[in-house]
Amino acid sequence: MGELSKSVYRNNGDVLGIIPKHLLEIEGINKNYGEIIITEDMHARKKKMYENSDAFLCLPGGIGTLEEVSETITWFQLNISRKPIFFFNINGYWDNFRVLLEQFVSEEFAHKDLLNYFHFFESVDALLPALLSSFEIDSNE
Repeated sequence: MGELSKSVYRNNGDVLGIIPKHLLEIEGINKNYGEIIITEDMHARKKKMYENSDAFLCLPGGIGTLEEVSETITWFQLNISRKPIFFFNINGYWDNFRVLLEQFVSEEFAHKDLLNYFHFFESVDALLPALLSSFEIDSNE
């Protein structure tokens, strides 16, 4: 995420980093690349991320990413959130996750609508128009 933040910042984009105190102490954070919000814990971090998001872009990651992605889909399913969810499926990273979600539906552990809550994109060229169209653009900017 650090490299992504640097790139966005270098290209005059806005960067908002949200990190819990515990991770800040372990990993640190470079405060030169935008605004930083420090939260008490991971739950507060996810809430703050949700409050500051127009959409969710799921990039390849580890178990923490999987947990956040699952919660985001659950919120959509429970109608807590209706913010768009996009998976950047570079090099097929999310293929097995997609198969698992399809299995949930085929074995009737989830409603078939589950597969309509999000979209997978294999390239930046395909992802970017969908992602940009999800933002509320203020015509006065």
